[in-house]
Amino acid sequence: MTESLQKIRVMTYNIHKCLGRDKQHRPDRIVAVIKEYQPDICVLQEVDVGYKIPGGIHQPEYLDRELSMTSHFQPAIVDGDTLYGNMVFSRFDFKLVGHQTLPDTPVHKRIKLYERILSSTYEPRGAIWLEADVNGQTVHIFATHLGLSRAERMAQLKTIMSTDWMGAERVINAPTLFLGDLNDTPGSLLHRKLSERLFDSQMLCDGHRRRKTFMSWWPLRCLDHIFVSRHWHVHAVDVPRTGLTRQASDHLPVIADLILKTDSTKL
Repeated sequence: MTESLQKIRVMTYNIHKCLGRDKQHRPDRIVAVIKEYQPDICVLQEVDVGYKIPGGIHQPEYLDRELSMTSHFQPAIVDGDTLYGNMVFSRFDFKLVGHQTLPDTPVHKRIKLYERILSSTYEPRGAIWLEADVNGQTVHIFATHLGLSRAERMAQLKTIMSTDWMGAERVINAPTLFLGDLNDTPGSLLHRKLSERLFDSQMLCDGHRRRKTFMSWWPLRCLDHIFVSRHWHVHAVDVPRTGLTRQASDHLPVIADLILKTDSTKL
């Protein structure tokens, strides 16, 4: 039996409020990065509307206009006209299934010193669940930006993996993508827990050596991830470290070329 192969390119990118290494607010550089790599599905974190860039442009509107893709902006922080959160772009039609503000962790549960320090920089985190129509096949997309504290991240992942969300039967049996800045590295408890359900694209690609994503000008840690369900073959992975990507944000983007096999029994 001949399988019909469907190839797509996906990207996750923490754009750091479009604030570059040179401290300049340059959304045009983020647009240039995305246009250069032409993803079919692109997930962005730290999209800002006056939260940390007072008086700056309306980033979701600017990005939406410049990229000309179907999009959804989901703020995790809403304070009047101030917005801050995650955004998804797609060349495929999609519908919003759900979104939620993820749980934080009470201070009394933050035992380690560094977690107490990080709690002082706490900001709400969110997750988005979309269903995209990829050439007639329903694909579930989960996009998020997890917290700085390990306890927070584990509580947040538990929420996302619950039976109401990624653990739902309709999701388990369907092609799924999980993308975002997880603020955690391969080998961590969170990475191992997520790997019980999905697969790290950087570990599935033949001949690929894992690349780190943060800091963009001197990558020391792999914080940004693309996880895939068993329905995908990872054809290629790239973490482009160019003059532009080193300058545009404090994170490097992660890009994966994926093949969706319609006959999933042959994976």
